[in-house]
This record gives sequence, C-alpha cells and structure tokens, in this order.
Amino acid sequence: MNGLTDLTEEDMEWMYNLPKTCGGLQKLDFSTFTVNGRYIRTNFPFTNVFMTCDTLSIYGQAKLEVLCLESITDFNRQPFQLKKFDTYANASLKRVMGEVYVKDVEKTSDLRNIYPTNLNLLEEFFLKFLCVSADIFTYSPLIKLECLDYLVTNARNTVPIIVAVHSTVYAKLMDEANAEWYAVNVAAREKQIAFATTETARAVALAARALPEVATEGGELLAPAGCYLTQAEDTPVADRLFLTRKVLLSGEDTARWRIGTEGERREQEDYFEQQLNN
Repeated sequence: MNGLTDLTEEDMEWMYNLPKTCGGLQKLDFSTFTVNGRYIRTNFPFTNVFMTCDTLSIYGQAKLEVLCLESITDFNRQPFQLKKFDTYANASLKRVMGEVYVKDVEKTSDLRNIYPTNLNLLEEFFLKFLCVSADIFTYSPLIKLECLDYLVTNARNTVPIIVAVHSTVYAKLMDEANAEWYAVNVAAREKQIAFATTETARAVALAARALPEVATEGGELLAPAGCYLTQAEDTPVADRLFLTRKVLLSGEDTARWRIGTEGERREQEDYFEQQLNN
C-alpha cells in the first residue's frame, strides 16, 4: 500500500482503525495518531474528507514513511492547502502522495516547516502554486528532480523568491554538466526563483529585508516603530527575545543585537501555540 510492500496484517488493521480510535480526522494532525505507543508507517486514503485547516502536522510520528493526502480536499474540491508543516520527531518520512497547494500565503514566514531538519529522507513532495520563499527542502539531500521541476513549473510568485535546498541538491542544480538538474535551475531563474543553501538563503534574505540598524539613545537600544530588538546570532526560536527597548550594559557589544520583524515575532508565537496544542 502506498508503495510499501512489507506491511503486516497487524499494520494494516492498526492503520485502518486508528482514525476511529482517535475520534476521526478533524484536521491534518497526524500527531494524534499514536495510541498506546503504536505508530503508523502510512495511512489509508481518506474518503470524503474536506479540509479547512492549513497546518499539516506529523509531530512525533517517528515511523511514518509515506503520507497519503490524495483524497483530502477543501470545500471547493481543491487539494490540501499548506501554510505550516510540523515534522518534529519524525525522521522517517520519504514520500508525500498527492499535490499540496500553496495558496493565500503572503509572506515567507507564513509558509515554513517548523522542523525541516527532520526531513533528511524525504524523496517526494509536490508543492504547487508556490508564491513565497520556502525552506521545506533545506535538509533533504534525496529530494527528486521531478519535485523541484514541478515546483518551478507550477510556481505563481510575482516577486523574487528563494527556495532553500540541501547542499548536495544545490551542487547538482548549479552543475552545467548535469543537464537535467541545471535545466531546472535555468527555468527557475526565468521565473525569479533562486535556489540556495541555508547559508546563502539567510544572507540573501537579510539583504532583501534591508532593515534599519539598531539605534542607541540615552544608554538604551531602541527598535524602530513596528520592529523589535532580537539576537543577531543563531538562536532557537523558543529562546529568542523580542524587545522594543533594552538598557545597554557597560561594555555590551551592540553587534549582538539586530532588528527583528513582526513576522519573526509571530513565528515564535505560532511555535509556542503549537507546543501547547501538542
């Protein structure tokens, strides 16, 4: 089923009954599909499921290899529309079956994988109508060429965007001798899509933001209206501070602080909300 050939009868029975055990599928939150320590490796296609949520969670599904979304639509009979993707504690996912639409997303912070580091086995994920920068494939060295070609062909961005990919994938896309992969890179550039690694994507994004410098006044660091002070170094989202002003300590290096955006602050709020929901 779904490409897996070594499922046992017990596996099949558990996957078939699990949505009923969990009270039905009310949203695409597969993290609830663990009962008494049991996990699923894939799922039966759902019949007549209409989705209005935009968050896909496989939080804690450590053994989920193939996620089938083919039959899940919204009230307009459109495929599932993604804004947030939570893969915390999942290191087994290889395939997402079915198109996943990106729709009604206005900024990069709206479309992200909260834990993209857990997708290092991902091979297939077909994103359609991408319109903002995305980091979902950042740690996926096995992602197939067909998926990136599909993403580029069906993208609907009206401004330049960045798609972060694993360094192995990036090397193939930049290699002119690798005709098939390089052709996708050329097509992407024509549609204002730039592939990048995590490091280059961060540098480009920071340059594009063109945020003001941190201001010092009367012994305090001040953030401009509508912005925040936050740490300049890489700090986990759960530990990052967002301040409107801060007393400058004696000898403190102001370079340790930068200007953060409202979108970054909301990203942290979304993170904490997700943890509470789980």
